[in-house]
Amino acid sequence: MDHEKSDITSESCEERFRPVLDNISDAVYVLDTRGRFVFINRAMAERSGIRREDFLGRHFLDFLGPKDRESAQNRFQKVIAGEEVPPYQVQYNAGNGKRIWVEVNSRAVHENGRIVGAIGISRDMRRRQKEKETLERIVRERTEKLEEELRERERAEDALKKSERKFRELAELLPVVVFETNRQGVLTYTNHAGFHAFGYSQERLARGMSAYEIFAEEDRARLKRNITRLMKGRNLGLGQYTCLRKDGSTFPAFVHSNAILDDEGNPAGLRGVLVDISAQKQAEEEIIRYQKHLSTLASELSLAEERVRRHTATELHDTVAQILAFTTMKLGVLRKSFCEDSLKNKLDEVLALVGEAIASTRGIMSELVSPILYEMGLVPAIEWLAQRFRQGHDLNVEVTDGKEPGQLSFDVKVLLFQIVRELLLNVVKHADAKKALVKIDTDRRCFRIHVEDDGSGFESGRILASPDATTHFGLFSIRVRLESIGGKFWIGTGPDQGTRSIISVPFSSEAGNREGARDDHQDLDRG
Repeated sequence: MDHEKSDITSESCEERFRPVLDNISDAVYVLDTRGRFVFINRAMAERSGIRREDFLGRHFLDFLGPKDRESAQNRFQKVIAGEEVPPYQVQYNAGNGKRIWVEVNSRAVHENGRIVGAIGISRDMRRRQKEKETLERIVRERTEKLEEELRERERAEDALKKSERKFRELAELLPVVVFETNRQGVLTYTNHAGFHAFGYSQERLARGMSAYEIFAEEDRARLKRNITRLMKGRNLGLGQYTCLRKDGSTFPAFVHSNAILDDEGNPAGLRGVLVDISAQKQAEEEIIRYQKHLSTLASELSLAEERVRRHTATELHDTVAQILAFTTMKLGVLRKSFCEDSLKNKLDEVLALVGEAIASTRGIMSELVSPILYEMGLVPAIEWLAQRFRQGHDLNVEVTDGKEPGQLSFDVKVLLFQIVRELLLNVVKHADAKKALVKIDTDRRCFRIHVEDDGSGFESGRILASPDATTHFGLFSIRVRLESIGGKFWIGTGPDQGTRSIISVPFSSEAGNREGARDDHQDLDRG
């Protein structure tokens, strides 16, 4: 065979492939029938660390390790012979001396009915692994790139029409579903990934198949409305649908499509991409299960903390406080037996120290657990807490009158007391505030506590959804503990605007409706 006359050349590749292939993220190359590089796109040069000119003219085996050369050569010969070769993995030598695993998918290039070379896509396996772990981010990035490609195609529509066959060859290599429909919504084309995803054959597509058949019944009305909008020139961006396979099974997918315009600029159909997001949905379900478990643990931890506090306070009362009280009595009796004023004065000093110890012990007991909470209820306990902050922290805390929430269990009242105390401590430590307000109100469905201050505030951002382990974990913990009992937590703040927090607990909180709490919180965030 006269290879020089029948092979594809670098010059022809530059004209035919460069405008399209330099704008995609996958590494693409073209070989002549002898296995020499005649084209590589920008992504392949950048990922390999090897200049484009150092590829061109060299045999592809020069870049492979000895173990992969024989099998790679055999696959190349099959491609050149017109056979279909499934994707395979090899290691190639990068420009930095490292060996990198890639997956290669190649097809023959035809020209005037003859095979003149091979075109292939080389995908970094490390990148694929990363894509599996971060599917949602990759879908978003890929969609943005596809949107940019679609806009570019609109600007160069005439040129792309002349390259329709090459576009189809490229679409066959993509791992996502690429499809086209006519104006009536009948599928006129899908790539190999489409047949694989839905289980239909080329013959079934050729007989005429509506696009509605590959979507679940409950999504078809919405799909019809969106197709009408697309045909009118609307850009709907990314949409999520439930797709239906031939065997009746379903899977979630992101779909992005635009209208195909004819020579007069009128809509003639749709062209789009479809990405299976089953793995992402499974990951979201795992996160939800983890959040439920985390909420349960947070609730149990809060109750356990209160039990430990109460036990410690009881131990202090029954041991240290009793001993100090008994010591005071004994010292008082001993003082009466002394006649010398000097001895009485020294004993008075000891009695004063013991008195300070008793006061400190009682203070520690009060910090550990509020006796008012156990004896009188939540509202009196909050009023008592406000008094302690006024006396001990120089923070003017005002409590508005509120009705005692008799419908709430004692465990819930303990949790609410802990949260109010933690919010006021945050005001003291971080807000540089002079005043704070605790407002209590109730309706027939829920019990609410508002905590406001006139402090410096802060950039709230996403601290409740993704807290910093060293700064705002306490606020995140409050939200998790409230959600575990069906409650919700909202915080509004800004630099030099003070901070306003709202705690809300439904009177049915003992049922632990955590799912409802999460939905309600989303509504609060939007408000």
